[in-house]
Order: sequence, then structure tokens, then C-alpha cells
Amino acid sequence: TGKPYIYGTIGEFFGQASVFNYQGGMTYRDLYPDEQELTSKPRTINGVIGVVPGIIGCIEASETIKVITGCGKPLRNRLFTIDVLSMQSEILEF
Repeated sequence: TGKPYIYGTIGEFFGQASVFNYQGGMTYRDLYPDEQELTSKPRTINGVIGVVPGIIGCIEASETIKVITGCGKPLRNRLFTIDVLSMQSEILEF
């Protein structure tokens, strides 16, 4: 549909956020091109520490505001990652 996709994912103590399909930028399929490999991996359910959804949700909200208003630099073609155990975060360019 050509609409931007504000992406976030969480697991245990980790989270990721990005903006896909924005102004001709990369899509989710560009980040994870092999659907078979992605869905064939065994899943372990260990839960999520409560602060991780809040952190990623706030980042998604701020990315949405940036896309709607045209202010700032959205995470287009970039992937934000955070590990709350070590409080290490990184932005990967792709």
C-alpha cells in the first residue's frame, strides 16, 4: 500500500526498532529476505522483562511522530537495537 511500517520487536532483554517502506527506503523483507529460514527456527519462550516493551514502544511512537511531522531523522534504512542487561544500544545502517 506504500505506507510506512514502524517496526518494533522484543524478546527477553532485547529489542529492535526501525522504519520500513518510508520514502523509497528498505522494506521488512530486505532485512529478513528468507522467510523459510525465519519461520523454521525453533522458538523458545522465556518471557520479556517488563521495561523492554515500554522502551521499544516509546521509540516506535517517536518514529511515528517524526514520519507524520517530517521532523528529525527517522530510522529509515537503520535498525536500532538495545540490550537492557548491559544497557548497550546500537544503530545499524543497512
